[in-house]
Amino acid sequence: MYKKLLLSFSILFLIQTCSLEASKQNNKETFTAVEELFSKDQDINYGKLYAHLHYTFNDPTLLRDALHPMLSRKWRSNKQQFDRLEWLGDSVMETIIIEKLLNIFPNDPRKHIDKIRSNLVENKTLTDVFYLNLDVEKYLPYPGKVEYKVCNVLEALVGAIRRDDIVNGHLNAEKFLMRLMDS
Repeated sequence: MYKKLLLSFSILFLIQTCSLEASKQNNKETFTAVEELFSKDQDINYGKLYAHLHYTFNDPTLLRDALHPMLSRKWRSNKQQFDRLEWLGDSVMETIIIEKLLNIFPNDPRKHIDKIRSNLVENKTLTDVFYLNLDVEKYLPYPGKVEYKVCNVLEALVGAIRRDDIVNGHLNAEKFLMRLMDS
């Protein structure tokens, strides 16, 4: 009961915070890589990145595919794979969040639940979640002057985690997402 109540308050706080931030700023979705945020190393630090994500990939290629826009040409893979992971991650996130909200608000009308879901998965909210809880640049070599949308990277990471384990992928993606959103 306490955990359910805490999660409800966390969600409502996140929605209010993000709504205030969104009203203060125009479109903060696209970012240009800032050299100081990235590692001075020339390689991806997989060990520290896995620890930071609280997930170890069976297939590191999926992680690189998910981080595609934030990587230099040396580390980039196929953009089509990134797009697919982002698409999958978006769908997985929607499903996870809808399931959680249905459990938290079992008697509320769909319209109410959908409004909360919409606020939680919008690009500005995902961008805030990324920078509050996921900033992975410090484990990546500086890619040069590239632009990327961190909300898309977050979605792609959820998709990559889902695809990485055929048996437990959905559960792993749920744990990953809930750890980020509950923070």
